[in-house]
Parts: sequence; structure tokens; C-alpha cells
Amino acid sequence: MTFFTLKIIAIVTMTIDHIGFFFDINSFRMIGRISFPIFAFLIGNGIKYTNNLRRYLLSLLGFALFISFFAFLGTFILKSSISIAHGRIIFYTLFLGAVSCASLKKFNENRDFLYLFLIPVFPYIGFLINVDYGVLGILLILFLYTSPNKFFTFLYISIFSLLTYPFSINLIFFSMFSFMPISNYNFKKGRHINKYFFYIYYPLHFGVIYIFYFLFFI
Repeated sequence: MTFFTLKIIAIVTMTIDHIGFFFDINSFRMIGRISFPIFAFLIGNGIKYTNNLRRYLLSLLGFALFISFFAFLGTFILKSSISIAHGRIIFYTLFLGAVSCASLKKFNENRDFLYLFLIPVFPYIGFLINVDYGVLGILLILFLYTSPNKFFTFLYISIFSLLTYPFSINLIFFSMFSFMPISNYNFKKGRHINKYFFYIYYPLHFGVIYIFYFLFFI
């Protein structure tokens, strides 16, 4: 399974999750639990193989800030009682996880202990600003980045799932199910996809779902 295929699975399950979020469909929300561990894995993989670490991190941060503005603008204009800030917070989780991985990567390359000391700072920032999935989400990205084999990948996803959804067998199952596509990753890029596709798709799909909800269900 290629990087492209993994990203498509993550995007599709994320979209299903957001539809379930707006229209209160529990089964869709359960399927949506598959998406975050895959995104966490992809972020770590991106840090590991990127040719330009700074540009990669700045792109993530810029997108998080853009989604923040989009969420605020959409909520302000449509004046809905339902919040669309979910996307804003999840991208801060991904960014903070990516910076944690980048700090570890820099430490491994340079043996500069400053980078090592920086690693726990970013999960703490996530705790302070209350990002989606909290400290556990950031740590999952970091641990998947360091995972030496499939056993540890499964172990990290399992621990994350059990701690995140301690009272729901269904949510634990679907979150752990994300290991199946991840375990079949073949370290190939697959089909080329424009790097700006996701930047366009994310606000577009959120906007379409939200407008449909606003027109027919409010």
C-alpha cells in the first residue's frame, strides 16, 4: 500500500467522520476513528523523508492558521450553534507532533541536547491550548515516528486507542483498525497528487458539509 493510498484512506474516513459530526451519525463517527492514527503515521513519515524540514513544518503551521481563520469566519458569517473549530485544533495537533519529531530528528543528527530538551515542550503546549486528542495525539505521532517495526506500531496505536476511548469498545476497535492499512505500507509514494490538493480539499469539504447542514437541518 503506497503513501498515496494511505492518504486517500485517511481523507475518506476523515470526511465520513465530519459528516457524522454534523449530522449526528454514530456509525460514521466510529469509522472516522480510523483517520487520525493514519494521519499521525503519515506526519511522522513525512518528517523522516522530507528534503526540506523547515518548509514542511511551515506548511503545516500555515495550514493550521489558515484553517483557524476559515473556522472563525465560517462560524461568524453563518452564526450557527454548531462549532466547526474541530479542524483548526486537529491541525495544531499534527503540527506539534511534527515539531516533536523534527526535534528528535535534529538531535539524532547533531547530538545537540537542546533539541532533546525541546521534545516534551510541544506536548505541553498542546495541553495548554487544548488541541484535539491532547497530549496523547502528539505523543502518538512521535512514537509512530520512532517505531522500529510493525509490532511497536500496533502497540502504540493500541495504547493510544485504549487511553483515548476507554469506555467504548466500538471506538477502540475502529481506532485500532487503522493499523491494518498502515501495516501494509510499502514505503512507495504511489500516484502523484498535487501537494496543495489537501489544502484545497479540507476547507472545501468542510464548507460543503456545513452549507448542506445549514440549508436543510437548521
